[in-house]
Amino acid sequence: MSWLWLRESLFSVPAAAIAEASKPCVIAVAAVSGGGKTSAANALRERLTDAVALYFDDYDFEGPDGFSE
Repeated sequence: MSWLWLRESLFSVPAAAIAEASKPCVIAVAAVSGGGKTSAANALRERLTDAVALYFDDYDFEGPDGFSE
């Protein structure tokens, strides 16, 4: 079994169901370091053309200047 086959199998059906849904959907992906979170998010984003991915690594923990004022 190759990674490509597994990737296609895991994400094609759920992505198709989500794409056909009439309401917005939020998908959270959690795993250990090196557990494939980015690969999973990228695979879903490839199939969900209107999707937006927010990567935790890109999150600004401090927020914009003056945010708490």
